[in-house]
This record gives sequence, C-alpha cells and structure tokens, in this order.
Amino acid sequence: MIAEQQPVTTTPKDTKPFKINKARQRILEDIDSIGYKKQNEELMELGFNKLTRNMKYLIRHKGDVQETLKAFDEKMKAKEERRKLKFENKGSLDKEDKPKKEKKEKKEKKEKKESVPKTECKEYTDLPDHIKTIYLDGNNMLFVENAIRGCILSRNKNKAEMAIAEIANQYMEALSRGVEIILVYDRTSLSFTREVTKNGQTFKLTVLSSGKYGNSDDALVDWAA
Repeated sequence: MIAEQQPVTTTPKDTKPFKINKARQRILEDIDSIGYKKQNEELMELGFNKLTRNMKYLIRHKGDVQETLKAFDEKMKAKEERRKLKFENKGSLDKEDKPKKEKKEKKEKKEKKESVPKTECKEYTDLPDHIKTIYLDGNNMLFVENAIRGCILSRNKNKAEMAIAEIANQYMEALSRGVEIILVYDRTSLSFTREVTKNGQTFKLTVLSSGKYGNSDDALVDWAA
C-alpha cells in the first residue's frame, strides 16, 4: 500500500496583482507548449505568479508540483536566512535602519543632479595652427552631461544653455592661443559675444541662434562648406 504524499505548505511570496501583458502571454504559451499548463495554473492558484520561475522549476522537477513547491520553500528559507545573516552582521534586523553611508551617498547623488558642476578644462588646449574657429552644436551638448540634461528635463533650458556657454568660455580661456568659438543653438534667447585679450592674443566667444537655417545642424553644414 502506497502512502499518500503530504502536500507542501509553502507560503506564497508573490503578493502583487497579476496582470497579463504580451511578455507574460508568451511565457504562458511556452509553458503550455511543454505540457505544464495545468501544473502552472496550480502554482498560480497558490499565489506563485512569477511565470519564468514557475517554468524553470517545473522543467527541473519534470512537472511535479509537489517537488516544485518543496524547491520554492527551500529557496525562500535560504533567502530568509541570508537576509537575517546580513542584518545581524550590521547589528540590526530593521529594514528601515539604512546605513548612514548609504544615506550620505544618496544625498550627494541628489545634490549632484540638482546643481551644474564647474568644469575644469585640462585637455586639448594646444590647437593646430590652421584652426582659427571652433563651431559647437549647442543642441547636441544639452544631452551629454547628466546635470545639464537634468536642467532640460526640468524645463530649465536657459540654465542649461548658460552652463554650456560658460564651459565654452572656460575652454576658450584655457587655450594656448587666440581663437574664435561659435556656439549655436536651434533657438535660444541667448545672443552675445564675449571677447578677451590675453598676451596679445584675441579670444572670442559668440553665442547665437541658427536663425534663417532653422536648426543648428543646417547652420553648421553651411558654415563648414
């Protein structure tokens, strides 16, 4: 006489509402194709809604739901043990008691996003003699650096454009000889020329809109022709 196998009482961890999207529909079809549709439905009824995990463990245990549930239970227990050990090593089991270092890092990261950092120019200050004018596409530069891109995303375009203009000015003044830098945007309220004389050399920065060209790309193509 064969003794009836006792069901495994595994507590489900998948508490989020389950919604069918395209990705999950494909996984359900894959589970159906390998013949484990019914077993997966049993797991889902118990609250195990992570389809990729269900399929992986059903394949590993050849469709045996009881063995799959045992594996889930062992995995959850191991995870809980690791969690306890982690917090015991830190001297606390309180999830909300975050290390001061982590809080400090998050604060510094937030401050970095909110401010436009000063940029120190160190490279490419010795230009070849034949280069007299440097053209900068301001629109492309708006999305290169995180802090400046953050200004754009927070709809502070003027601040972002001024930051790029200031970086261009710093670079100009760091050059070893006089040169003209033209910074062009598609459309901008900025329009000025800044000229500096140093060691008998003239350094000139011009910031302007693309004007009749409509965008900075077309303006640069025409000027470079």
